Amino acid sequence: MNPNGIAAAACAEAEPLVSVIIPTMASAARAELLRRAVQSIRGSSAQPVRIITVVNGARFDPGVCDWLKSQPDVQFVYSETPSAPAAILRGRELVQTEFFSALDDDDEYLPGSTDLKLAVLQNDPQVDVVVGNYYQHCDNTDT
Repeated sequence: MNPNGIAAAACAEAEPLVSVIIPTMASAARAELLRRAVQSIRGSSAQPVRIITVVNGARFDPGVCDWLKSQPDVQFVYSETPSAPAAILRGRELVQTEFFSALDDDDEYLPGSTDLKLAVLQNDPQVDVVVGNYYQHCDNTDT
């Protein structure tokens, strides 16, 4: 079961409504942060989420790329251009879901946050964009 109590088999059958694009240089120094970002996306929804990682630039770590490629719910894409905005654009070109968002490789979604944003978008046709607040964790304190 995932953190929201939904059986993995049930989630695997449903088509994702949202894609999350992660632009990343896939550096060894940020590997753990990237893993946490991916995990947070998984925990942000009771529904499956399509995760698109766009590794950009030539300074990537092959081990980090191998890890991304091994994740069954992660689409791996490589772009030679070392640019986060260009990586997001490349990821946007690959989105096939109704909704999408982007997450930096050193950030995390809060549990259930994707479901909350989807609920707003689905329940009000006049809403085009949902922006959420964030916590900053520094010196063992969330602000």
